[in-house]
Amino acid sequence: MSVPVDKPYHRDIDRIRALYRIPPAPRPGARTLDLFTGDAGSLDPAAPACVPCRIDADAGGPLPFDAASFDYAVLHGTLDALSASDGQAAAARRDALLTDVFRVLAPGGVVAGTAANESLVRRLLPAARRGARGAGLSLRTAERALRSLGLVEVRVFTLVPNAQSPLRLVEVHDEVARAFFAAEVRRQRTSLPWWGFLVRDLLVRTGLYADLQPSLFFWGRRP
Repeated sequence: MSVPVDKPYHRDIDRIRALYRIPPAPRPGARTLDLFTGDAGSLDPAAPACVPCRIDADAGGPLPFDAASFDYAVLHGTLDALSASDGQAAAARRDALLTDVFRVLAPGGVVAGTAANESLVRRLLPAARRGARGAGLSLRTAERALRSLGLVEVRVFTLVPNAQSPLRLVEVHDEVARAFFAAEVRRQRTSLPWWGFLVRDLLVRTGLYADLQPSLFFWGRRP
């Protein structure tokens, strides 16, 4: 998951699993692979049963681990870096990493992670247009990418307000999500211009309001 540099990150898989509704490990003594790009920041290499591994978005290459070595693989914004350039090359790098993550997962293991929500709706927002185009995944792209690996129990969520300070996990394909965002829009009504409220209300009614959220979270299990 995305790691804030201004606060400690405790790699307690039970706490993480409870917060993000990740299923339990298939065996006792679960091992976790932490995948990140750039500086490891506050990741602690000495954490028990956790192995941090830096991904070079440009170099590529397989992960330096044997098959079925881990019960969890957590992608800390890794797919964002691999998706930062346009075209088929970015998709190929992303798919190659996911395929390799699938290889190092033990049967029953879980891959989970966060990414920027690179939806068309968000790209139309002035604030979002200032970001690096293509640096993320859409909610639907994330789901398709995980299912294409053969992962099961695939779940995709939006993180409210964002991946750095998650307070609420909202499932994408769920009437509960529509009700949640409808309540959020009503709560913001007095602080929005009339046209802003109408646009958000329309997006809620069409089921697209989740596309406005900056961060997404996903997981899937290897059969």
